[in-house]
Amino acid sequence: MQFASNIKKLREQIKLSQKDIADYLGVTRQAVASYECEKREPDYQTLIKLADLFGVTVDYLLGRSPSKNITGYEEEYHEEIPCICKINFIDPILLKWIEDENNIQYIRLAKDIQKMKIPLQSVMSILGVLKSVQDGT
Repeated sequence: MQFASNIKKLREQIKLSQKDIADYLGVTRQAVASYECEKREPDYQTLIKLADLFGVTVDYLLGRSPSKNITGYEEEYHEEIPCICKINFIDPILLKWIEDENNIQYIRLAKDIQKMKIPLQSVMSILGVLKSVQDGT
């Protein structure tokens, strides 16, 4: 099955470990290993999260299309879901925090701050302060 080889190849291209992917998806590292070894298949929501993380279409992940490109995205966000392909790689833990805390508007800033090699917890603190200022709390 092409899905297994596609996710492994994409994971290695952006230099993530199976644990990094597992943390982002909210599954175990063993589950990710099982996807890559064709022993298990993800549910629909997990498949969509993988496509978003890698910035590719679900059809590409499944081997149904040779094109990785997501078409129809005018902006970096579509219905509050970040299009990772247009912002390059961002730490999956930071991305999850941004999504969970409804801080989608800060994703560009998070990417820029992350380039400065500031520790992840500090990046989240900076964004938290900015959100508090914006919310007036």
